[in-house]
Parts: sequence; structure tokens; C-alpha cells
Amino acid sequence: MLRESKLALLVAVAQLYLVRLMSFRGAFFLLSLFLASCAAPAASEQRALARPGDPVLDGNDSLLSERDFRALLSVVRAEIARNEPWLSIRRVHVVSSNKVQVRARDVRGPADEFQGEENYGFDVQRSQNGWQITRSYPIRVLAL
Repeated sequence: MLRESKLALLVAVAQLYLVRLMSFRGAFFLLSLFLASCAAPAASEQRALARPGDPVLDGNDSLLSERDFRALLSVVRAEIARNEPWLSIRRVHVVSSNKVQVRARDVRGPADEFQGEENYGFDVQRSQNGWQITRSYPIRVLAL
């Protein structure tokens, strides 16, 4: 709807200036200015911020919007509740705007000193249907 109104505005401005025999350079400038404003990303997407009780957010966290952060947390929490309810999400590491690694901890026992409290991982990727878990795996560190 916004693009339609911008297009109507562009047509009206072009007609006004063409009727007044505006120079070709001026029309080209207005057209390029309009196209640049249409191609600009929406600044209304709020950047993801961890709230109290949320896991730590790190990596390229500026690439993740608040809505995406909440959506992927919902997907991982649903998977944990369904299959591994003893896990608690500790950290969300943003690899790219479409790929995230989530780390969780087994809350049944004490934290493993070699694991930094994170002993389970989920690879989460954006698809056409939203966020999906592509891999879940235990994190094993061998002590030397």
C-alpha cells in the first residue's frame, strides 16, 4: 500500500514537471531519489534484545530482529519441552541473519566444568516456513 502511494506520488510529480517542460536531468534525479527510497530497508524492525530471563545473545546479534529472536526461541523451547524437558537455553549465538546456534544446559545435575555450563546444542535456520531446527546434538569435550 505504501509503495502504491509512492508510485502515485511519483506519477503526479512527473506529470507536473513534464507539463512544465522540466529538464531531463531533473526528472532523472527525482526518479532515482524515489527508487532509492523504495529500496531502503525498513528502519522499523527493532533489533533483538535479551530481556531478564532470556538466554545470552551474542555473535552478530545486530542481524537479528526482536520478532525473529522471539520466534526462534519459541521453536527451540517447544522442541525442548517435547523431547528434552531437562534442558534450559543458556545462549543464542547469531551466525547470520538466517542461521543461529542455540546452546542449552542440562539442569538435572551440576554444571560440567569443561563445558562452560553448555552441554547441548541446536542449529536453527530460517526457512520459508519460519525458523526450523536443522540439528540437535550433545556437546562433548574431552579432558586431557
